[in-house]
Amino acid sequence: MSLPWFKVATDFADHPKVQHLASLLEIGDATAIGVIVRMWCWTAKFCPAGDFSAPQLLTSMSIKTAHDLHKQFDADPVELIEATKVLAALIESKWIDIKGKHHKAHEWAEFNAGYFVEEERRRERDRKRKRALAEELKNSNGIDKDFHRNSTGNDAEIRASEGEGEGEGDLKEEYVDRAHAPPRAELLQELWNETAAPALPRWMDMKPDSPRRRAADRALKRQPELDVWKAAVMLINRSHFCLGRLGRGWKASADWLLKPGVLEKIHEGQYENGKAVGL
Repeated sequence: MSLPWFKVATDFADHPKVQHLASLLEIGDATAIGVIVRMWCWTAKFCPAGDFSAPQLLTSMSIKTAHDLHKQFDADPVELIEATKVLAALIESKWIDIKGKHHKAHEWAEFNAGYFVEEERRRERDRKRKRALAEELKNSNGIDKDFHRNSTGNDAEIRASEGEGEGEGDLKEEYVDRAHAPPRAELLQELWNETAAPALPRWMDMKPDSPRRRAADRALKRQPELDVWKAAVMLINRSHFCLGRLGRGWKASADWLLKPGVLEKIHEGQYENGKAVGL
């Protein structure tokens, strides 16, 4: 899994426009570099085409970029810099271009927009594929009467009998609506591979009758909501213990996550940093 990135010219840090921005905001050059990079990070995440034309986008970007920014020259007490002033300085120092009614990140389209637009297209293809998979699952698992729920609540083969019950020749059929069946294990596999930190092992193999496949199926029966699993993986990504940074020679894997009880422990915060943990 590769993380999003954007290009930065090698002469960026020493560019006169960096010094101009620093002068306008009364901050150091290093802080000005941070302001610009913070703007680019926001752009890459929320406005990949680099066009801030919508007023809410421009406002959101300037507020995020100016967060916790204060003057560094003779400011006593520390004087916070307003987002509107940061935005005006970015425009005056030519880090944001104005063309008509459009506000755009300077030269973003030339250097970075293509990558992020293609990434969004890739994500949209993934979303379409997932929707198609979900639709296929719904159609194949619809009310086809090939399963029923018996008195103990377990799935079993359909039972049909004639001549039983109140009248001769009555046909009894019990089945469960499998449209509400747990999602396929492949979706959980894809979720892990897309969300887990690069330092963690990928989930590569899952044959139909493998122990890992059966473990995934059982795990999804216990908790069918994929959002719950995704949240757990994101918590794993923030845990030094799960990332193998505590020198124990172990790190989290999909097989570990699928074990009974592990999901609950993650959401209970038992693997948070600073806690004494064990497997």
